[in-house]
Amino acid sequence: MKTCRSCGLPAPPSTLRCAYCANGFTPALPAVYRVAPGVAGYQWLRHESVLVLEAHPSVGVWRLCRPGSQDAVLTLQATDGPGGASPALIDGHGEVVATLAQPSGDAGALALVHDGGSKLVAVARGDGPSGIHLVDGTGEVTALASRAGTGARIALDVLVTRPSADAGEAMLFGILLALELSRLGELRGVL
Repeated sequence: MKTCRSCGLPAPPSTLRCAYCANGFTPALPAVYRVAPGVAGYQWLRHESVLVLEAHPSVGVWRLCRPGSQDAVLTLQATDGPGGASPALIDGHGEVVATLAQPSGDAGALALVHDGGSKLVAVARGDGPSGIHLVDGTGEVTALASRAGTGARIALDVLVTRPSADAGEAMLFGILLALELSRLGELRGVL
């Protein structure tokens, strides 16, 4: 569902013009982001300078918040499972909106992303020593990420090929942050 910026009327994703005011819906264009380590967590930056979200560690979980707010858009936490820590993204109502699982039998896959149920919604695939492709459930590449810099805690430069609404932006940040924290061993299970 999308919303007309002119009059606020909701419309289905396939709609080209608003049924009420005839305002055209502009297609989402690719966007550039960065997952950047900061002093007290990580930042989700648009075009390397516009702060969109911040992630702060708090008692074993990571709270993804809008700048200047302590209210979490999503919370990232890991629970101990048979294969180690399994990251989960939880919304403000306490509902699991995504889980990341270690795939078995596919050396190129970094994580399988499921919705709150068991539906596969994306696969994070490795691309060489520093790249990540996020492929959605229809097989479309929705984001490309690559590590920028050297050392342990480095930034991820991200090209989002098919941007979605705010919830999708927070979800993408959460997925990439979960992958990076898992790589660093900084995401530990909470019992």
